[in-house]
Amino acid sequence: AKKHRTLSTWQLLQQYPVFVIFLLATIFSFVGNNMSSNFLIDVYRSLGADNQAYGIGWFVLALSEIPAALIFNKLLQKVGVDRLLLISFFFTALRIFLILTAINVPALIAVQLFQMLGNGLFYAGNIQFILKYLPADCTVKAQAIVGACYQGIGSGLGSLLSGLILGMTNLTTLLLISTVLSLLGVL
Repeated sequence: AKKHRTLSTWQLLQQYPVFVIFLLATIFSFVGNNMSSNFLIDVYRSLGADNQAYGIGWFVLALSEIPAALIFNKLLQKVGVDRLLLISFFFTALRIFLILTAINVPALIAVQLFQMLGNGLFYAGNIQFILKYLPADCTVKAQAIVGACYQGIGSGLGSLLSGLILGMTNLTTLLLISTVLSLLGVL
């Protein structure tokens, strides 16, 4: 039997430009998402909340990802993986914008529900994207690259930038820039 040669990372990126576009969208989305999350406690405090409200907000955020897993296949069948990921990136940006514009603590906690249609859809959606567009023998490598883009590059840059931006400006500017960067992921 003839051995099939697996593509190198560079070859994978060269031969599948749609994957490169997806990776860039992922990076921008997660940079913005991480920037807004790093100092989310400050948003709660600016609205008069305490650590308990902050904890409830994170609980709502984490819990909201469960329904995304339950409805994922139905959404995938109805809208397809491309639109599903666009929805994911859009709701990530919308969540950040709504954090920026939240007028009180209950509204800020409720905004965390948008995580379901944001990152909640992304985690399963990125796997489906890879299965649709890339060769089967590149699935593991592609998944590792996606993980490096959202956990490594996106979160790393988001942490670095959020500290720098907050140090030079204020929380509102940080959240505004976070929103814009996440919107770049949508585009």
